[in-house]
Amino acid sequence: MTTNGILQSESGGNDNFGGFKGIFCRWAVAFARDDRVSSFDAWFRQNAEAAWRHRNAGGLMGQDWASQTGTGVLDAWGCSSAVVLLLAASGT
Repeated sequence: MTTNGILQSESGGNDNFGGFKGIFCRWAVAFARDDRVSSFDAWFRQNAEAAWRHRNAGGLMGQDWASQTGTGVLDAWGCSSAVVLLLAASGT
């Protein structure tokens, strides 16, 4: 599921994949917090930081957190996955 610890890009012709990454992140963080499993905290942070680091000049983060987000048309559902992770990892 990861490359160098970063969740892989979910592109591949199906626009739904990127958004499902956000659903996974929301519930993975909730599971870890509810069960007091702190061993994944650094991994959640690593992924959130990768998404933030690769945002484009407009501040948008695509669903591929290992590559710079492009400036073309972005899918809102796919872009939401990084926002979900940032919120979940911050405890908001």
